Amino acid sequence: MRHKSIKENTEIDYSEHFNVLNPGGTNESTYLACRYYYEAEVKALLPEDKSAKIVDIGSGYGHLLRYLKELGYLHIGAVDSSEKLIQEVKSYLGSGLDFACRADAIQFLCQLPTRFDFITLFDVLEHFTLEDAKKLARAVRESLKDGGRVVIRTPNMANILGMYSRYMDLTHYHGYTELSLRQLLREAGFSTIELHFPDWSSYPERVKNQQENIEIHKKLFRLHDRVEPKCFDKNIIMWARK
Repeated sequence: MRHKSIKENTEIDYSEHFNVLNPGGTNESTYLACRYYYEAEVKALLPEDKSAKIVDIGSGYGHLLRYLKELGYLHIGAVDSSEKLIQEVKSYLGSGLDFACRADAIQFLCQLPTRFDFITLFDVLEHFTLEDAKKLARAVRESLKDGGRVVIRTPNMANILGMYSRYMDLTHYHGYTELSLRQLLREAGFSTIELHFPDWSSYPERVKNQQENIEIHKKLFRLHDRVEPKCFDKNIIMWARK
């Protein structure tokens, strides 16, 4: 009898480990904690047109989708590799989505060329091998309409805790800095690529913490005589336009 590989076992249904990493599920306090980040990380990048076609790849429990709904976006959809998580999304958000489907992200996007105005990949890219990440980035570009935008959030390997994020999950296959993520997107055919810095100006304590984080990292990089990245946050936020 053939034993399943680690990759096969962890991908049978990712929801169990996802629950370990995100124990709050769909409760209100967890959503509010997520919204705190969305306000700073993605709000400024969203389309002005509320009828824009948006898909969240790797939708998890659906908190980002709820946030988009509350902002008034009319055409949003969810894709996840876990059937249990897709069922959670449907239960959580009801009929307020254009679609919610369990699918392989690359296959899904390849079937829908020039379909979407806006695509989000939050905490997703690290779950792909480098070769598959290249395929995913190309599929994202092909699935966007001309002028469409993708926003990616992924753990920042330039952060001193980046390796913790990288190895907290057996389905994390690759890690990125702002330099390698830009390289990936450029190879996928994107020409307009920008690093996005979250706006924490409404949260003075967070601004203070961010400044302290920057100072610690700058000192470490100087001690080791390394070229400094622009971003020392725990996550990289980068967007690209077709």
